[in-house]
Amino acid sequence: MPYSNENDLYLEVGFIELNRLSGSPDDQVLDIARVDHAVAMADAVIDGFLFGRYDVPFTGTIEPLIKKLSIDLAAANLFEYQYSKTGMPNTVVWRRINALRLLKDIQEGKVVLKGHSPGTNSPPPIISNKTSSDKYFSDDLMNRFSDKP
Repeated sequence: MPYSNENDLYLEVGFIELNRLSGSPDDQVLDIARVDHAVAMADAVIDGFLFGRYDVPFTGTIEPLIKKLSIDLAAANLFEYQYSKTGMPNTVVWRRINALRLLKDIQEGKVVLKGHSPGTNSPPPIISNKTSSDKYFSDDLMNRFSDKP
């Protein structure tokens, strides 16, 4: 089940713009296959980031944050296709960057999805008792024994 669909994208970018981004020469016809592909690629990125943290793909009611990420990434995919020979608008580039940053934060556990518990294959927390004061030799002393002249 996709995390977003063409109706979500219509609400985000508008009817004519979505038709144009999907490749319609006259802005009147939506190429649903291209939109579905853009959504599938966006959802694959989401699943790739969150695999190990959550059981993906998500099923049932889609978390609004995941839906937003899917919409942002799918729209960026469509803009990237349309603007392949020129530069994409800065707002689209920044939306993609922010979506990827947010996915990284979710992956690292800095942002938690409500209603979803961590997956069974989530990585164990890293616990360390080492600090910078645990060094026995200073960097200066270690550099004296370096192979480099």
